[in-house]
Amino acid sequence: MKRVFWVLFLILNLAVTSSCDSNNVLTEYAQTDTDEALYLDARNYIDDFEWDKAIDILTTQLSAEYRAQTEVQETLMYAYGGKCGISLFDLIGNLKNVTSTKMFEFSLQIFAGKVVNTASCDNAFNTLMGLGSSSVNRTADQNLFAAILGLTKMSTHLHAKFDTDNGGMGNGVVDVGWNSCTASNSTLRLSDSEVNKIISGVGLIFENIAVLGAQLTSGTAGGSLTSALSTCESVLGTGNCSIVQESAVTPEIRRLFRRMISSSMMGFGTCDLTDMITPSCCPGLSVP
Repeated sequence: MKRVFWVLFLILNLAVTSSCDSNNVLTEYAQTDTDEALYLDARNYIDDFEWDKAIDILTTQLSAEYRAQTEVQETLMYAYGGKCGISLFDLIGNLKNVTSTKMFEFSLQIFAGKVVNTASCDNAFNTLMGLGSSSVNRTADQNLFAAILGLTKMSTHLHAKFDTDNGGMGNGVVDVGWNSCTASNSTLRLSDSEVNKIISGVGLIFENIAVLGAQLTSGTAGGSLTSALSTCESVLGTGNCSIVQESAVTPEIRRLFRRMISSSMMGFGTCDLTDMITPSCCPGLSVP
C-alpha cells in the first residue's frame, strides 16, 4: 500500500495537510515544475522511503518562499527523520516491548539490527529547531516528533559507537571494550561533541516526556524514562537534564553524563551515581 509513511503519522496525529480545497487538483499539478507539483513528488518519494530524493527536492528545487512554509519544513523534518532511522510505528512498538529498565541500555535494544544515520538525525533536529526552539513554541504534534527524535538522536549516537557488531547494525548489547569516560573519536569511545548530541537528545525526551508518555501506556519504557528523569535531576539538579541546545552543555554536565552512561542505574557499567566525591569509576571525571 503506497501511502504507508503518512498513515503512520496519521496514527500519531502527525498528518500533513493536503490540498483538498483546490478547485481542480489536476490543473494545479499539470505543470510538473511548479512548487506544488515538486512538493507532491517529494511526498511520494517519502511514501516510497526514498529519503534522499525527497530531501533534494525539499532543500534545492523548491522556491525559497514555498520552502519556508511550516508544512514543507515539517515534511523535510520527517524526511530527515526517516533517513536517520525513525519509523514511528516500529519505534513505539519496540518501546513497549523493551526488557531493560535502564534508559541508555534499552536505547540500544530498540535500534538493534538497524541501519542508522546520525548526520540525518542532526539535520532533523536543526529543522525542528527552525519550527520552534522550545516545546512552548511548537504544536503538540511537533513535540511528539521532538520526543521521538530525541530518543532516536540519543540512541543512534550510542549505537554508532557502542554497538557496532553484526556488520555495524548491532545486536542491542553494548560491545566489549566500550568506555564512556575517555573522550575520543575512536570506536568504543565518545567524543565531547558526541556526548553533547546525546545530552541534547535526552533533553528533547525529557522536555516532551508528557506527550511521549501518552503513547507508552504499556511496557517498561514509559516508567523507565520517568525514573531516568528523576535520577538525572537528583544528580544534576532540576533543569539541567532538559538541555536541548548542544552549545548549552557545560563541561560539568558532560562529565556527569559520561558517568551516567557508565552507571548501574541508567547505563552499561557499575558507576555509583550516589557517590560524586569518590566515584567508583571514571575517576578522572570528578566534579566539585
